[in-house]
This record gives sequence, structure tokens and C-alpha cells, in this order.
Amino acid sequence: MFRKQWYELNEFTKNYSNPIQLSQSVVLTILNPFYIDWNTFSIDDFNLLFMELQITHLIIEWQDIYIAALIELLNFLPNLDSLKVHSLSLLKPRCLLKEEVETLRLVSMKNNITKVNLTRIKELGEVQFLIDLCPRMQYIEVGCSNEIDIKLLVRFILMKTIRCISHLCTLCLSGKEANNEMIEELQEMINLEQLLHHYTIMYIDEKIYIQLN
Repeated sequence: MFRKQWYELNEFTKNYSNPIQLSQSVVLTILNPFYIDWNTFSIDDFNLLFMELQITHLIIEWQDIYIAALIELLNFLPNLDSLKVHSLSLLKPRCLLKEEVETLRLVSMKNNITKVNLTRIKELGEVQFLIDLCPRMQYIEVGCSNEIDIKLLVRFILMKTIRCISHLCTLCLSGKEANNEMIEELQEMINLEQLLHHYTIMYIDEKIYIQLN
């Protein structure tokens, strides 16, 4: 029996994946490169491949992928349902150009990504970028580094659910602070600040799940 992938089935999400869609899934995994010359790198070189394959799941293993490269890549992958990224770089090698900001707007409008997984987050700006990029997300999983306060992260994401990510059903968190004690602190914060009125929170397999009911 094959082990299900993270994007295939999650008992805490409201919408289960369609078995027919899963049988037709195409997964693209991009491994960590030794070196990329951003001055000559172009997604256009892979355009023919992307036209042939209707890729539904994208996994990017390399660390600190520059967000402009991710935006350009997603522009060629209109059939994506899930996106998993190891980590993002918001600053290097440069800031977004005007044309790249416009591409970000267009990609966010047309993509249908419902599941997002960020393996390691170092700052809240990375989550904000993914929220802007994938406004239809139903499930988001975030691995917290030591620099991230889980309570601050949860507050940040839940405050975005009304206007920015209204389809969100499940938030999953992992990291050193993800434990039963943290669940009690999160419950207290959520109730006190009225961030959610109906929700379920639990700790399973070293991860915290918050399901929005």
C-alpha cells in the first residue's frame, strides 16, 4: 500500500481530493541547484515541457528560492492544485521589478492552488507573499523556525481569513514550539481575541491542526 502524499488526503480538511483527479496527477519536483545565474535563467527554456505535461503538484526542494523565479514558474503551470516550497527569499538577489509585480497579480488571479506547504518560514513576509499568491488556498502547512513566534503567526494568518483567504479550512503548524502546551496558549489567544468563533484544534504527529468550522 502506497503512502498518501500530504496533498492527497488530510482528515482535517473539509474538501477531500477527488480520486479521479489524483489518478491523473502529475508531480513536478525541483531539486536544490548548486548554482543559478539569475541574469541568464529563464523559465521560457522549459515552456515546451510544461505545455506537454499538465502538472498538478509542484514541490520545490531548493532553499531560499527567489520569489520572482517562483512567480515566473507558476505563470507556466495553470493546472496546479498544490504547492510545496522549502523556503523563500524575499530580498535576494533583488527586489521585484514592476513587470514582475504585475505578473504576480495575474498569477494570483488565475491560479487554482488550494493546498500550500512552506517547510521552513523565517519571517511573516513569506506567508504574506503566499497569501497574495494563492488566495484560494484551503489548506496551509507551515514549518516554523526558531525565529518565528507560533502565536504571532497564527494571529497573522487568522486575521487574513476574512478578506484575503476566505476559503481557508485548515491551518497546520510544526516546529519546536508545536506541542500540547502551545495548543492551550493558542486556544486562550483565539478565544480572547475572538479570532475564530467555531474551530477545532488538536495536536497529532507533532503538528498542530486548527480547523475552521
